[in-house]
Amino acid sequence: MKIKEDLEKSSISEILEKWQRKMLIITCINMVLLALIVILLAALALGANSKMTSLNNDMKTLKDLTGSMNNLMAALTLDTHEMNTKMDSVDSHMEIVANLTDELSGKMDLMHASIDQTTRTVRK
Repeated sequence: MKIKEDLEKSSISEILEKWQRKMLIITCINMVLLALIVILLAALALGANSKMTSLNNDMKTLKDLTGSMNNLMAALTLDTHEMNTKMDSVDSHMEIVANLTDELSGKMDLMHASIDQTTRTVRK
């Protein structure tokens, strides 16, 4: 009914003009909404890019730490090998000292026996 009354009161050009204004307003609103959606998507993409950059930096840090840890493990292995070599050297020196002590003990026994023999000879 309202359209019929509008047609009677206004001309077709006025009706078309009103319709064009409504369509223009609707189109503007749609464009603003579309622009907002694009801005939000860009913000999400920027945030994701920032997170990826942060993750990449964390991965580089982890790689550096792993490399440092590997270097420290290699140094520890080398130090352990050097310590084992020194312990072997100490063991061999201790063995030599034990042999020399046994020899000295044997010679001391011979010397005591000789002194005892000499003392007996002198007393007779």
